[in-house]
Amino acid sequence: MIKNEQLIQEYLSKIGIPATTPLLIPFDPGYDPNTLSGHLEQSNHLMKCFKISMATWMVCDIGSLEKKMHILKKYPIPIIAGGGPFEIANAKGVVEDYFHLCKSIGFDIIEVSNGFTDNAIDSKYIFSLAKDYDVRIQYEIGRKYEGTLDTGTLDKQINTGKSWLDQGAQYIVIEALESAHNVGIFDTDGNLISKVVDQILKAFNNNFENLVFEAPTKSSQFQLIDYLGEKVILSNIRLEEILRVHIYRLGLHSKSFR
Repeated sequence: MIKNEQLIQEYLSKIGIPATTPLLIPFDPGYDPNTLSGHLEQSNHLMKCFKISMATWMVCDIGSLEKKMHILKKYPIPIIAGGGPFEIANAKGVVEDYFHLCKSIGFDIIEVSNGFTDNAIDSKYIFSLAKDYDVRIQYEIGRKYEGTLDTGTLDKQINTGKSWLDQGAQYIVIEALESAHNVGIFDTDGNLISKVVDQILKAFNNNFENLVFEAPTKSSQFQLIDYLGEKVILSNIRLEEILRVHIYRLGLHSKSFR
């Protein structure tokens, strides 16, 4: 097995393929534990973090949830709680209870967003809770159901994101829903809006380290890699698509071969 691994790496090196870097953040919208386990075994080395999406973890069988968290904890991959449940907790006034729950379940990062609710978010309070419960924060830019990011008002959202980053957020995430159509940086046809992307990159000094782009569809994944290059961090990738996205990034896909 070791010999085969070495042979593969030597071959990839000969054809100019760089060493693998974990730049994908897959998400779990409700996979069963066995499916999760198989894909983690196969692709864990490509995962920067792992996101459990929406509130699915709150309503599935508790035994299955605990089994999935146990499987994830076998790997050095931070586990993210998606932003939807935070928004609901914030709207209901139970944010500390939510942080307590996330810590108890085993999450490492809590996504904070204001994508479908309008309640104010007290960043100082959030970071004080993050310290108390020993979790990290990522902040999401973009509304879920109000169309694409507008270049005229984007600076305000960017400045808010930069403020969260300055206070200690690990990542700034760009919203794309599950469709990547008429949301965030994608227009009504699902095409990347380059001027919006350029405005975001300029504001963050073209530093990809703390920027995460949601890319839930094949088209969005390929467009972002084509436009931003191999160093872009992509999130909301389905487990069965991880390897395909990675070979596209490396130029081992028919549509990305150069």
